[in-house]
Amino acid sequence: MPHANDSPSSLQPTYDYGAWPVFVVRMPSKPLLTQALRNHLTACREPFLRGQTFCMLIDMGDHPPLSASHRKIVAEAMKADTARYPGLLIGLGIVVHSAVARGVMTAIHWVARPPYAFAAFDDDVAARRWLLDRLSPSVSVRRG
Repeated sequence: MPHANDSPSSLQPTYDYGAWPVFVVRMPSKPLLTQALRNHLTACREPFLRGQTFCMLIDMGDHPPLSASHRKIVAEAMKADTARYPGLLIGLGIVVHSAVARGVMTAIHWVARPPYAFAAFDDDVAARRWLLDRLSPSVSVRRG
């Protein structure tokens, strides 16, 4: 049951294209149920449909570490998206605030083995800077 101080935004992920080609996802402070996680992964597939190279920043905030079954679902979605849309996602930066959560994200990456760059960060600023560095060579190549 939601707490009185839980706003709808604290219960669902948010998606922001405002810094495109960096797609920003902010996770809620509460865990997602399995169907909500699947809906979230569908929403994370939408930037691929633009057909442009991009990076993704996922801010885990206070989101609890994923369960083993949810880690598997996420890894499978990462594999499927990479196979379906090769070369579009060129960097994934995850902002996590705990060593445990960082370890979980690294484990998911290890299982999924995507071909794009991946790194975990303590803060949003460092993650954005790293992602923009990933985009720079891509932008130069497209302009040249």
